[in-house]
Amino acid sequence: MELKNYRQWRSYCKGGVEDKPTKPSDIPSSPDQKYRDNGWISWSDWLGTGRLGPHDSVWCLFQTAREFVRSLGLTSEAEWRKYRKGDLPDKGLKPDDIPNTPAKVY
Repeated sequence: MELKNYRQWRSYCKGGVEDKPTKPSDIPSSPDQKYRDNGWISWSDWLGTGRLGPHDSVWCLFQTAREFVRSLGLTSEAEWRKYRKGDLPDKGLKPDDIPNTPAKVY
């Protein structure tokens, strides 16, 4: 289907993707709920994108992440965005177990 994310899936289910065929009636619109206890893995798995979302990864504890980020001495969200992109080389690289968007994870 080449749908890239949940938003596109929802649009497809409502018939809002013109170049795609109508969703078959035996395919659930909410597969995450339908298959929750029967093999559901993630939206990236369902859509076949191979992308990992915030909830598909293993993160350190919130307290650990907060302590680390505070130790960087960043003073704004803009600085955090620069840091997570690697644009503040004097601060080093962000560890893989700390999410780019903590509010979506914790």
